[in-house]
Amino acid sequence: MTLFRVIAATLLLSFFGCCVASAVLQVVAWRHVRPGIGPSVKGIYKPDDMLDEVGIRQMKLARWLLIVGAAAFVSHIVVLQLGVRLSG
Repeated sequence: MTLFRVIAATLLLSFFGCCVASAVLQVVAWRHVRPGIGPSVKGIYKPDDMLDEVGIRQMKLARWLLIVGAAAFVSHIVVLQLGVRLSG
């Protein structure tokens, strides 16, 4: 059961790491706003209209990090449940 706890803790840590890295990338991407356009929430959903090429890549990477973080969190829950069922 200890192995399941270690794996679950690692997955939870990777979830938090992905969320923090995604947030940092999104903040940094706003430095690449096209001239004459102010920051807007629309830039998160449609970065092509608001950001230059570097900002677009950073926003796409931030999205992928959120997806990987969500998968890590779901895996964390599955591993915890699997550990409980196998141990008891």
